[in-house]
Amino acid sequence: MIIPTGFESVGHIAHMNLNEAQMEYKYDIGQVFLDKTPSIRTVLTKVGHIENVYRTFNFEILAGEETFETTQSEDGIKFDVDISKVYWCSRLSQERSRVIEEFFKPGDVVCDMF
Repeated sequence: MIIPTGFESVGHIAHMNLNEAQMEYKYDIGQVFLDKTPSIRTVLTKVGHIENVYRTFNFEILAGEETFETTQSEDGIKFDVDISKVYWCSRLSQERSRVIEEFFKPGDVVCDMF
């Protein structure tokens, strides 16, 4: 079996895309990942495909705390997110920084009610 190596982390949550062969061992994979990565407290795998306009994923918790809520810090800014309800991609950090620099000043607090 190919050992999973790629994952996305958001705050204390790590999520990965396990393939069909790996799914048989998903809880073992999650626990090993949790044991070997001190900054991670929750390990998830994506389940199914994106089937909505908001590009959110369905997740299954493999190991650790049973939560989808976390705080992600980027460039001195903290984002409180529930990754089961929002699309989050670490590769979009430059775009988030650009928007923040363009529209906000130090000390501003933003709350997205929707």
